[in-house]
Amino acid sequence: MVRVESPVTGGAVGYCLETHDLAVSKYVAARPDDRAFNRLLLQHGLVNVHTRRARCAQLADATLAHQVEVAIVGDWTTLRRGA
Repeated sequence: MVRVESPVTGGAVGYCLETHDLAVSKYVAARPDDRAFNRLLLQHGLVNVHTRRARCAQLADATLAHQVEVAIVGDWTTLRRGA
């Protein structure tokens, strides 16, 4: 979790998922919109593929971790090719 607080929050404090954790959770959900969202995170430099893959390795279910890993590599490869 990342603490979010600034002058514009009027003293309020919020907590948000760290972007790599958010990305992995979206890969686990495996919805088409989530894949598009994750590609945008990567494209705009908000996540890095190596950190995302490390977070994926922390998933308790090895089969799920493998499926997420395949999706991450696929998205990264697609973006590298400029598709």
